[in-house]
Amino acid sequence: MKKITLVLIAVFLFANCFAQSISKITITGNGSIESIAFGLDENVIVNISKDGNIGKWGYDRFQARGQENYLEILDTYVGRVEYYSQDADVAYRGKVKSIGRTSFTYYASYENDVFKGKLKTIGANNIEYYQAFDNDAYKGNIKTIGGLSGSWYSSY
Repeated sequence: MKKITLVLIAVFLFANCFAQSISKITITGNGSIESIAFGLDENVIVNISKDGNIGKWGYDRFQARGQENYLEILDTYVGRVEYYSQDADVAYRGKVKSIGRTSFTYYASYENDVFKGKLKTIGANNIEYYQAFDNDAYKGNIKTIGGLSGSWYSSY
């Protein structure tokens, strides 16, 4: 009984080691965020724009070797990839439903118009966006991913 309990505790403690996480934030020359790279299992990287849309994604061969991918070269991911069908809600037809074991959900067409079609969750990580009453300049940009919050600075 003690061994089973110890194994269960170890599984729950080490589960976060293999969870999704922010791997890199790409900033342009003028200081604005170009994309946020989100690391999934199997060394898959998904680039997300600051307004919550999926950009390019694929297998990062450099991460598997413990190196930094400065050129942002991503190989085609040959694992299971599912897309939402044409029978799904209008806001997420044809969008990525899952990559490997990680599922993606989106805001539906009947939810807030500002968020319609944007990412809602990546695996177990919720994504929140700035709303109109927060600040008009940041409206629609990512506010938090999971437990990590971001701050946007307006240009002067």
